[in-house]
Amino acid sequence: DAVKSTATLNGQQIAQTFLNSQDGWLSQIGLFFSRKATTGDVNILVCETAYGMPDLGRVISRTVLPAASIQIGGTAQNAALPALVETTVPVVPTYLKSGRRYAIVLVTTGDHYVAMTNTDNGVVQGTFFVSTDGAFFAGNLVSDMKMKLYFAKFDAPRVVVELNPLQLAGGILDIDILNEGITPPACRTDFEVQVNGAWIPLDGAPNGPNLSGLPAILPLRVTLTGTTDLMPGFGLSNSQAIVSRSKTAFTWVGETRTLGYPTTSIKIIADLQAFDETKHDCTVTLLT
Repeated sequence: DAVKSTATLNGQQIAQTFLNSQDGWLSQIGLFFSRKATTGDVNILVCETAYGMPDLGRVISRTVLPAASIQIGGTAQNAALPALVETTVPVVPTYLKSGRRYAIVLVTTGDHYVAMTNTDNGVVQGTFFVSTDGAFFAGNLVSDMKMKLYFAKFDAPRVVVELNPLQLAGGILDIDILNEGITPPACRTDFEVQVNGAWIPLDGAPNGPNLSGLPAILPLRVTLTGTTDLMPGFGLSNSQAIVSRSKTAFTWVGETRTLGYPTTSIKIIADLQAFDETKHDCTVTLLT
């Protein structure tokens, strides 16, 4: 299920859509400002699009650029315009799919100006938009917002990350991992535990680890496999691992029954499924 959160932002809104041609992790955005005010942080949103326009109901990344961090450079020679300086903004690594159109949306209450171009950004295959009322976007078919998009590259196509070991006093028999992560096509994310000195992936029965020995501590790691251009990603803050084992005894209490008249004999019929007399015992007791 998708986990959604809401936020309220005030200020002027502009946006630039672009066609993402290759799967990748967006890690940094380069913006160019021609003028800035002393106050007014800039909220930078990465969102999906609907009908070619930014869809603010599907924002997948949000970053705040402080007004003091905006770079504008000095004045260019023989011109009244400033020499543009790139303002690089690191963003939380955001996975963008190939063939989809996304939008970079800027929201601010500050009197800032962004640089525009009608030549440099032709490769983005998108449209510049200005919001008139916070909901409707009007498109500009002539100019684009000058920007750069930086995608992550990786040092190796396979990475092993050691995680905290799993622990349960009395032994572990079952492992349930709820992982906040993205595994792109042609990539793999494998969680592994160490049993008797060997790393075994959590691949389910019958290929999974044999935990019949009830180990109290299990070393845990995740192996990420991909390419130098694209790797899986996973989060830690919203992920969890639950370890457990079956109890050796339990008590089941039936529903209350009121007798219509006194009796000296009660017959109990119990349906015991998967009952093994060599391992199991069943004791029936009448409670009053």
